[in-house]
Amino acid sequence: MPASNRSLAVLISFCLVFGAATATSTARGVKGPPRLEQRGKAKQLVVDGDPFLVVGGELGNSTASDLEYLADALDRCASMNVNTVMLPVYWDLVEPVEGEFDFSLVEGAIDLARERDLKLVYLWFATWKNSMSAYAPTWVKRDTTRFPRIRQSNGEAAEIISPESISARDADARAFAQLMRWTKSYDAGRHTVVMAQVENEIGMIPDPRDHGAPSDAIFTHAVPDKLVRLAGNGDLGPEIERIWRENGGNRSGPWSRVFGDSPEGQEIFAAWRFASYVEHVAAAGKREYALPMFVNAALIRPGYRPGNYPSGGPLPHLIELWQATAPSLDMLSPDIYFPNFMDWASRYHRAGNPVFIPEMAPSMRASANAVFAVGALNAIGSGPFAIEDVRDDKAWLLRRCYRHLRNMSSLILDAQSDGRILGLAPEIGFDWTTSEDAAT
Repeated sequence: MPASNRSLAVLISFCLVFGAATATSTARGVKGPPRLEQRGKAKQLVVDGDPFLVVGGELGNSTASDLEYLADALDRCASMNVNTVMLPVYWDLVEPVEGEFDFSLVEGAIDLARERDLKLVYLWFATWKNSMSAYAPTWVKRDTTRFPRIRQSNGEAAEIISPESISARDADARAFAQLMRWTKSYDAGRHTVVMAQVENEIGMIPDPRDHGAPSDAIFTHAVPDKLVRLAGNGDLGPEIERIWRENGGNRSGPWSRVFGDSPEGQEIFAAWRFASYVEHVAAAGKREYALPMFVNAALIRPGYRPGNYPSGGPLPHLIELWQATAPSLDMLSPDIYFPNFMDWASRYHRAGNPVFIPEMAPSMRASANAVFAVGALNAIGSGPFAIEDVRDDKAWLLRRCYRHLRNMSSLILDAQSDGRILGLAPEIGFDWTTSEDAAT
């Protein structure tokens, strides 16, 4: 371990001790299912009646598809002082035959987590995963009539189930509801599963919106009065308000008249359609077991316009639209792989949205990023992606940082509640080379 790494680890630890030492104890709440609860100045995850800090890690995409492999991965997570694992749950494996559900993998995962005193956050890989529909069951993939794909502006299809597909929406909602019903029956007394992510990195690409016939028809319909009213009042955020005003500030009319037919205007439409679909799925799950639920976003590369990135997902400039359209979601979360972590995480600290980063780069900065988020943004927690594959200096640093976060979690959570915690970060960066490395 280079001396610079050791110094950073110590700095991280003592920054948090300093911030947490002034905190005062806050009364604990009543027990019940895991939930988000406003405690003073922070909205926090509450498990078994007590606030809970997610010191987490996200598994690789396929890790949870084999229990023997998963057991080794969870051992690795436990060795790095993780207390919560973000676990993929696959629609194609849960419902391989329509109407026939198999939760044996999920049950096995819960049992393995309990043996290691780990909590779980479901990642529901269903209609969409990284924009595409690769994790939908085979019976969905093969029936393109019943479950139509989007159409690009050039008329070609893409392997993305259209958000206008009522059949896909209802099938996804039924499967997710069955998962949550089963989870309640198996885990309500233990609370191993504490949250659920609905879909994964939703977004339209390579166009800002679906150009299939149903979508084109809806695009010509009048924008819902609620959205126009919210836009006019500034309640859909400054970005959408600006687009609305640039297109004349019209109080009624089709989407092209109210928000325009530019890529930015089309993305607003796509966000409304995606959020409407997800609301149906999330609400069905919550009726069975009301765990906290969220969606995550793939972020925007510099200089990209809608269509160049997965458009219409729960991105910062669309947060208020998603909140208005999908009220069953408790939060909207970023997946952060860019080096300007603090900037992106801070963009989600708006409109009352609790900050939770379920997926971030497993880099040398992951430890510092986790500390910054809980200190500066009252974050519920975070987790590096493919944490079971983190090795060497990255694992050493993460293990040490996570040990301190867990040991101080009660102090941190009380300090968040009291508004007595700060997140500090240097303006400079590190390349982690030593003088010997540079010389060679």
